[in-house]
Amino acid sequence: MKKILLENFNTSLSALKQKNENPFHKKVLKYIRNPLKIFPRIMWEFKKHSKEIDWSERSEIMGNSSVFGNQISTSEQEKITNIHEKILSKFLDNNLNSGSKILDFGCGYGRFSDFFVKKFDCDYTGVEDNEYFIKNFKNKENKKFISFEILKKNTELDNYFDLLFVFAVFGGFKKKKALDIIQLLEKKIKPKGKILIVEAISEKEVEDEWSFRTEKYYTNLFKNFNVSTEYYFLEDKKFNQIFYGTKI
Repeated sequence: MKKILLENFNTSLSALKQKNENPFHKKVLKYIRNPLKIFPRIMWEFKKHSKEIDWSERSEIMGNSSVFGNQISTSEQEKITNIHEKILSKFLDNNLNSGSKILDFGCGYGRFSDFFVKKFDCDYTGVEDNEYFIKNFKNKENKKFISFEILKKNTELDNYFDLLFVFAVFGGFKKKKALDIIQLLEKKIKPKGKILIVEAISEKEVEDEWSFRTEKYYTNLFKNFNVSTEYYFLEDKKFNQIFYGTKI
């Protein structure tokens, strides 16, 4: 399948990323000068495969910046979100009906809520388990926020949503947890409902606090949807794959 590049850009995080990059030879010199530092590093390398990000702690420290992974200003957050919305618009225009019920899983501070409500006239529900974000949510008539626990327990929301939207969330979960979550979310999507999921992928799996997995892994994770991987975009040298499909 020929893939369509929706956008090729560097976000405002690019300069920050380049500034923080430490050349390999400098890392080696650090351990040569102080060999004792290598043992904590080795332990960290072992632990990172089972460790997950503590989102509550991260958000308390970084605020809304935590969803971007870097401490950045509100104006920078808006700049990046606007870029992401332009990319999503290229894909969603003519593919999303007015009045559709949207489930935004891992919505963070709800940065895409106005995008779905104002641009596409949708009924938006953001799902989040981070207390930092939950305490700041304000529900409106066509914009609601709930915890993951409420989503799980509320059977009235089974087969309720027209579109499951997930933007860069599954990389933060270990594989077993990601599988449990997608199986739960599938139950909330209507028959013939859609998914639109964006994840950074790589040619080989890299398990870390934030994991980069292959396109094959994600297509298998979303196996109960007829998924297209035709569209992608590049950001800070990362390959961001769009998974779009219909519930089988």
